[in-house]
Amino acid sequence: MAIYLITYDLREAQYEEALLDYLKKGEWKEITKSSYAVIRSNSPSEIVADIRKITKNSNTAITVYVLPIKGPSDGLGPKDVNDWLNQNLLT
Repeated sequence: MAIYLITYDLREAQYEEALLDYLKKGEWKEITKSSYAVIRSNSPSEIVADIRKITKNSNTAITVYVLPIKGPSDGLGPKDVNDWLNQNLLT
């Protein structure tokens, strides 16, 4: 399992609910409105392929990046997010 930062710019709102359902499967934390830290067993390429299916293979619907992250980390966000990141990034 790996922790990824998934950040996106969704330009077609019709896909928002399905995208958020996908991002919120398993363990995750919202970092900002359009970026999530998620724990997944699939590769970044597989995650992008899943998101491409959600957006109906539209190249104009979304810009998305899937970045592996490791700890330690620090931030000025909510304590529960910082705690989750530090707990999961150091394992």
